[in-house]
Amino acid sequence: MPAMPPVQIQLTIIGCGTLGRNIVDGLLRSVSLQPTKNYRLSLTTRNPQQLSGLQRDYPTALVTADNKDARIWQGSPPSPLHIVVIGTQPQYTASVCRDISEAYMSFHRSPHVPVVVTVCPGITMSQLAQELPPRAPIVRSMPNTPVAAGQGATALFANQWVDAKSMNQVDHVFRAISPTVEVLDREEMMDVVAAVSGSAPAYAFHLMRSLADAATARGIPAHAAQDLIVQSFLGAAMLARQCPPESLSKLLSDVCVPGGSTAKAMATLDNYRASEVVDQAVQASWVANQAMGDSWTRQNDGTDDPAKATHKI
Repeated sequence: MPAMPPVQIQLTIIGCGTLGRNIVDGLLRSVSLQPTKNYRLSLTTRNPQQLSGLQRDYPTALVTADNKDARIWQGSPPSPLHIVVIGTQPQYTASVCRDISEAYMSFHRSPHVPVVVTVCPGITMSQLAQELPPRAPIVRSMPNTPVAAGQGATALFANQWVDAKSMNQVDHVFRAISPTVEVLDREEMMDVVAAVSGSAPAYAFHLMRSLADAATARGIPAHAAQDLIVQSFLGAAMLARQCPPESLSKLLSDVCVPGGSTAKAMATLDNYRASEVVDQAVQASWVANQAMGDSWTRQNDGTDDPAKATHKI
């Protein structure tokens, strides 16, 4: 794991909703960090209820409804590193990038451009760079929903303007909520990751629900079925975590005694081409992720105006 942050870093989360709260809570839970010492937090939201909630729950943070609040961008003393996480929905990303660019140009006191981190698939580095200051360091990230339990899986991809020190600190932020953080060397893989690990919890929940329905249909009480199935998935994941990737097939075969009931169950899945169905599902998600970048033009021509739907930011 990278070294602990040696100096105070400014961390701004724009559109601090569920994911933003997960990041902050993860940092607060971390036993290896002293968040108030290592991080100066700024949190923004345009939702009045969320704003009051952030002010109540994070009293040491700067909480504001204005992405261009001068206190964010000309903090005293200026931090040597400023990480800005865009936590809004993808359709508002262009507008937020313009806010960042305008605020930086108006208020910055540091020669360093903030490191901008996005959390949405589809929107490319080249698209982001159109709306950010020249040579802006950008990191695309793809976490998944288990970050809420501190057990997420996150992929990162950085452009050429992100130096090793900055990348180290971005890695630290996500490791507070993701035991697994993978840095990719090809940007196009981010949309694949979104379709696989990004969506993986849904696949797990879908299969757990199907097994629970099958169990209750055969007389097992619903609470018992869910407890047994959830724990079985948790235990299976822990077994898989201990083994190299190529051993997944072996783990499967270890459960399937030849001629046994589990082997017959897996043969039924194979007869219905379950693996092909999963591949088709991943393909559909991958295509949808790539298409998200197409909304960039609609954002830039003003058809998606966050000022008209601020409750979603």
